[in-house]
Amino acid sequence: MKARPRPAVTLLRNLALSAASLLVFVLLAEAVLTLWRLRAPGPTPGVQDEFLGFRLRARHAWREAGGARVRINAEGFRDDEIAPSKPPGALRILCLGDSSTFGYGVTPDETYPAWLERSLARRFPGRRVEVINAGVPGWESANGAAFLTRRGMAWKPEVVVISFGYNEQLGSGPEAFHYDYDPALRRVRIHRLGELERKILVVPLGGLSAEAGARPGRLDDFPRHLRLYLLTKYILDWGRRLPDRIIGAAKSSAFAPWILSRVYARDPERILSRLRVEVEGNHVLRAYEDALEEMVKTARAGGARPVIVLQPRRACREFLEWLPRDARRKNLEAVSLIRDGKSGAAIAILEALRRSDPAALITVFNLSIAYRMAGRTADATRALDAILPVRTFTMNAIAERTAARLGVPVVYTPLAFEASDAHDLFFPDRYHTRPAGTAIVAGEVEKVLLQEGLLGNTERRGNPSAAGPGGTGVIGIAGGK
Repeated sequence: MKARPRPAVTLLRNLALSAASLLVFVLLAEAVLTLWRLRAPGPTPGVQDEFLGFRLRARHAWREAGGARVRINAEGFRDDEIAPSKPPGALRILCLGDSSTFGYGVTPDETYPAWLERSLARRFPGRRVEVINAGVPGWESANGAAFLTRRGMAWKPEVVVISFGYNEQLGSGPEAFHYDYDPALRRVRIHRLGELERKILVVPLGGLSAEAGARPGRLDDFPRHLRLYLLTKYILDWGRRLPDRIIGAAKSSAFAPWILSRVYARDPERILSRLRVEVEGNHVLRAYEDALEEMVKTARAGGARPVIVLQPRRACREFLEWLPRDARRKNLEAVSLIRDGKSGAAIAILEALRRSDPAALITVFNLSIAYRMAGRTADATRALDAILPVRTFTMNAIAERTAARLGVPVVYTPLAFEASDAHDLFFPDRYHTRPAGTAIVAGEVEKVLLQEGLLGNTERRGNPSAAGPGGTGVIGIAGGK
């Protein structure tokens, strides 16, 4: 009779088989992750740049998560190849910006520089028009300032369109690293936020060093020859991001505006308390204003005319939608009057609304623009100061204030988004605009270029809403760049 194995031996054998199976699974998963990391460059493959901080990899192509095709030229931008010397008689416009200018999520023909180029080409059929898309995902105003001084002005643009602010707003946490522009060295530096003593830092090729104040986690010091590194790091990173993903999905759902509107109607402070930022001594705001001023000075010194774009915000639409019906209707009436150049009539409506509901922030924002259009600078500044600490308006308020101080034309895209009846202007992330939104931005930029006489032989227009197709938000898409 065959002897039966002892229970202890059976248990050990099963444990050994389980351990071996687990090890094989881990090694296979590690191999897959290793190949994925080596072959998949990610949505915005960038390379280190000594002066710009980082830039997109030249002559690189990929598809974003939504399927949009991306192809980068030799200069590191999402555009056709750019001739170093401007063709004789050509109209060249340089659009500086972040992922919103780059066109994150849309096709090459649907970025706002592409819409703008096609529309201007139809408007001036006898003239070559080049609108250069110099937007880079992740860039802040400091990166744009460094690029403009180092390379951008060598292209001899007639107009430089400046659109930054999203990344400054998103990267303002106490543990964040923020780009500064150093005008003496004409390059970006890294500033660690949250430190009492400012420390100027340089990002080395391998990432943030100990000198830069980086605090590598334990897994970052894990021996790389032990191949469990990637799998363990991937699992923990996925787990850390899970709460943010859940919150992000909830914020982007169709029910979020409906729920928040009722919360706001009953207790506005519950929402506003989460949106407030510290303005006094805020390094990000100061650096943003300095970089904007540097870009304006650089453009003017090179013979170009600068324009500053206020970036559209989904939250502005929400603040408008949360108002009582009559207040919302009157705000839209005032916005229409501002866009028609009738700022005096708009001020009367908005001042009455503000007296009845001083907490209606979108009313104050619209009123600040109406004051500015009417030449009431002191009133505009006071209105901006009232909304400056609210994150939705902070960066645009800084940009508008800087433009007024420097005498730079402003593209008030938030007004156009408020006035639009379309409901598909933003992607679920609430920042990047869909094709209908990028078309509106292009139309608003074109109106300002025409109104201010920035396109050479174009006469100055008195009615900004009459020039260009931006009032309707519809620009033909026939043909590419």
